[in-house]
Amino acid sequence: WVPSPAARGRAAVCFAAAAYRAGGAAGDGPTVASEMLCVQWAVTDDPPPTFGPESAERANLTMGRVGSFSVMAEDANCLDAVALAVVPRNASGRGWGLPVGATLSAERGWESGRVGACGNGRAVTVTWTPSTTYGGFDQDICFSATDSLGSADGGRCPGLSPHVTVHCVAVTVARCRYALRKDQHLEQVAGLLGTDWMRLWSLNRAIGHPDFFVHANQVLNVGHLFRAGPGDTMAGVAARMGMPLEQLLALNFDLALEAAGGRGGGLAL
Repeated sequence: WVPSPAARGRAAVCFAAAAYRAGGAAGDGPTVASEMLCVQWAVTDDPPPTFGPESAERANLTMGRVGSFSVMAEDANCLDAVALAVVPRNASGRGWGLPVGATLSAERGWESGRVGACGNGRAVTVTWTPSTTYGGFDQDICFSATDSLGSADGGRCPGLSPHVTVHCVAVTVARCRYALRKDQHLEQVAGLLGTDWMRLWSLNRAIGHPDFFVHANQVLNVGHLFRAGPGDTMAGVAARMGMPLEQLLALNFDLALEAAGGRGGGLAL
């Protein structure tokens, strides 16, 4: 029996065994009968998948440094399978999709350790090294967990659509900060940023000589954090600081006039 949505609730069916005399006349009752045995069942809604508490809520990343975070989900229905996916960017504006250069791992099994867990948990990991154009990135990357409506055993509940649960991770990339890679020096970083090594050196007094190789993952200041005023425009700020507008936009991902000094905190100059 595959219960339909109309069967929600509690019900019972009762059974009894009876013996009849061989050759008895039609209408003769049983010679002996057992006590009645009743079986009660409850039909409940198929639960949606749930994301585990270990799923990332926020990821704070730095340009040039490899960062990663994971999400995991399971379903309380042991006959359900769970599939995870990144929610693509859409017209509603919720969810950014995967940024350029980010990768999503293959799904893997995950055990929540919860009492009564079914063992159908799945997990994925996002790995991303933000480039120099992602300073100030502040967006949600969302994931969907979709169940199979009990079809893990080959069946499927009729008349129902799979349940989908969404979980979002708030991902930020620090402005004005760049993590060096192995054997990378100021001139190389300056080329990535469209500036010159002298400006970078002046921003990082701890570096004794511009030709020194600094250790991998050392974080450089690659700009000044500037708080825009109420009447400031992008073009006006760029002109005041003596920099091309294109460079201002390159240092501040998704910069918009109404957001100047808002979410993400200031501008990188």
